[in-house]
Amino acid sequence: MVLLSASLDYSLQLTSILAIDFKKTEVHMFLLGDTNLVDVKSPLNDLEILYNGKDLIKEHLNLHLYRVQVQNTGNTILLKDAFDNNDLWGIRVSSGNIVKIGEPNSDSPYIRKNLAIQTPDQMTLLFTPIIFEPGDSFIIDFFVLLSTSSETSSLTSVGKIAGIKNISVTALNLNRRSPLSEAYLGDWEVLALRILAAPAYVILFGACIWGIVGPAVFVKSRLRRRQVKNVLVRNGIDLTNKGVITIKEQVGAFGIDSMELIIDNINRVLSAKKSHNDGIREGSSRCPR
Repeated sequence: MVLLSASLDYSLQLTSILAIDFKKTEVHMFLLGDTNLVDVKSPLNDLEILYNGKDLIKEHLNLHLYRVQVQNTGNTILLKDAFDNNDLWGIRVSSGNIVKIGEPNSDSPYIRKNLAIQTPDQMTLLFTPIIFEPGDSFIIDFFVLLSTSSETSSLTSVGKIAGIKNISVTALNLNRRSPLSEAYLGDWEVLALRILAAPAYVILFGACIWGIVGPAVFVKSRLRRRQVKNVLVRNGIDLTNKGVITIKEQVGAFGIDSMELIIDNINRVLSAKKSHNDGIREGSSRCPR
């Protein structure tokens, strides 16, 4: 009984150690989209784009739409006590002003009901403490108004969560089109240049392939011709005979096996011809004069 109790205590201790060792408290923010809603490269005199009474073109302003996903990527439950009320977690833009915030979207009804967003200033969004379980996430959309002369605003995390030193913000670049659409749905000038350059690409590709395969074919052909010559010499064939030269050139590309087969066929024809001639001579010798 004592041994069983000791084993049980040891197992519980080992389980606790492993649980602590493999415990991971982690939250990530993913930038899913950064869209410039005002992209006028050549403004027209009569064109006006108004937002909250401001003419974005005349005042040289851009309106960006950001989409951010916040997810508990760890394996521990974050209770409300894990969030510091004096330093709430959230997002901050490096430039511009946040002018509009969408409602948080989540697969969790609890998060949709209990998550609230605060704006202590025009550059920061703060999230209220919630019970954030592993795998839970929510998506927030917000608009940023910034000057056309400034660089695109970057995002950083703010606030403190127990057990997490820093909440990283990772851009997933989901605004990029697929390679197929980039290749065939671009500007017509670019597409026309690609069509005109296609033959050159084909020729260049063929030249590269020939540059790799050509030397090997040349060396193989030389080796085959040498093999053919050796077979002819080994079989006592007169290499100065014009017919032999023609045959040798024609079969040089087919290898030694083909040449030996041809020589065997020639020998059989010659043997049959010799037998035929011998039969004629023997018949003539038997005829009475």
